[in-house]
Amino acid sequence: MKKISAGLLFCAWVNVYAYHNPSEVLKQIHQNKAVGKGVYDTFCGVCHEPDPQIQVGAPRRGIKSDWYERTRHQSLNTILKNVDEGINNMPARGGCFECTDEDLLAATRYLMGVCSHKT
Repeated sequence: MKKISAGLLFCAWVNVYAYHNPSEVLKQIHQNKAVGKGVYDTFCGVCHEPDPQIQVGAPRRGIKSDWYERTRHQSLNTILKNVDEGINNMPARGGCFECTDEDLLAATRYLMGVCSHKT
């Protein structure tokens, strides 16, 4: 029980740290070659994981049915515009205002993964 509580506390601290020190977190992410995964894990995953912590109806990573209509009728540019401006419950830029356009593109490509029907 103590290990689970400590793990949850650590995860909460990481998320709080990321949101209060996004520039520092992004610096660390950029040192890693997997920028898309790093940005996704830090800023996007709470809503877009297959079993999200925050359930707002966001399309989930790896769930093809969540992406089918979006990718069938929308280009990657349209999806990126939605990321930039926000859509439905998603804030503009996914709440990562320090993220560059390249960071958001990398995270979007990582999130969509093999679920995309066109780019």
